[in-house]
Amino acid sequence: MRRLFFAISLPEDVQESVGEIQRRVRRGISGMKWVDPERMHVTMKFLGNTPEALVDDVVARGGCLAETCAPMELSLAGLGAFPGLVKPRVLWVGLGGDVENLVALGEKLDRAMVDLHFEAERRPFSAHVTLARSKPRYRPDSVEGLISKHSGLLVASFRATHLDLYESHLSRTGPTYVRLATLPLAGHS
Repeated sequence: MRRLFFAISLPEDVQESVGEIQRRVRRGISGMKWVDPERMHVTMKFLGNTPEALVDDVVARGGCLAETCAPMELSLAGLGAFPGLVKPRVLWVGLGGDVENLVALGEKLDRAMVDLHFEAERRPFSAHVTLARSKPRYRPDSVEGLISKHSGLLVASFRATHLDLYESHLSRTGPTYVRLATLPLAGHS
């Protein structure tokens, strides 16, 4: 079994910009495990444990979908938290720009992977980049002041030109991601 997910990768300069915002924000909050900027991405579809025999089909279906989608102009802006600002589990940076097309790609991926017997998403697609997750058995009381202070924040803009398939290896020091396939967004706008 291989632990897989589809994502839009962030260019290196965007990772650096998000890392700078993360450094500023983390001074105001404790009890969170901060994501390494080099591991940041926009998760499009988490597949989880995938039988080896399905990997080629996953790549082929993802590639066919990517070919129908045009590259997207995206921006990272504003901060938020899941499930909310009180006792958050996840802190994130939101996405702007061609989000409608990004959501459509996420929904198409979900349907295509359900056809391969992966579980359908239970929640609507939410375009974001995770900054931090709460540590086990700990959640900050509230991040409302921190979020409102940075609500109009524009972090960076970039052009998404491909969809990536990653394999995730979990360890005590955090996940390691290995890119298995880069699938160009080749459609026309």
